Amino acid sequence: MVEAVVVVVGVVASSWIGAAFALDRLGRRAPPRAGWDWIVVAGCRVLADGAPSPALARRAELAARLWHDGYAPRVVASGWRAPSAPASEAEVIGALLRARGVPAEVVVHEDRARSTRENASETHRAVGAARVLVVTDPWHAPRCAVEFRRHFEVVGTAGAPGAELLPRAALREVVAFVLAWWRGR
Repeated sequence: MVEAVVVVVGVVASSWIGAAFALDRLGRRAPPRAGWDWIVVAGCRVLADGAPSPALARRAELAARLWHDGYAPRVVASGWRAPSAPASEAEVIGALLRARGVPAEVVVHEDRARSTRENASETHRAVGAARVLVVTDPWHAPRCAVEFRRHFEVVGTAGAPGAELLPRAALREVVAFVLAWWRGR
């Protein structure tokens, strides 16, 4: 009996880890270069001192590079202001984009979204029907694609380089992806 439990736990753990690495690998594919109306930066935590989390900084940096490379003419900075943060994720993204040479007039701040699901719905509310390229961490990109396809006909993703697939993120993201997919069936 104990051996059967160990085998089952081992199979579940291996499957979970394999799924997490598959999501991460999918999110590292390069997006098509042309055809986007908007680059959307999915929000991430702002630290208590107002600094961006490393993930938020990577996402904004990639979005700025994609904008400079001509992937899309406009950018959406998406994310709310957590009670512990002095600024919204959208405001911090906007500041990071400006610091990297993206003009303020091409950036729309969407500061209501508190989740990936809300990033998609609030971005749609802000910009309407459009072709969007969502910038996030690679392991998060497949779930962004699922959520954004509920609101946008054409969705691409770009995974920010340097993002490690950490065990906590891997565990959480596999469940979150399955739930997002299940809700969208």
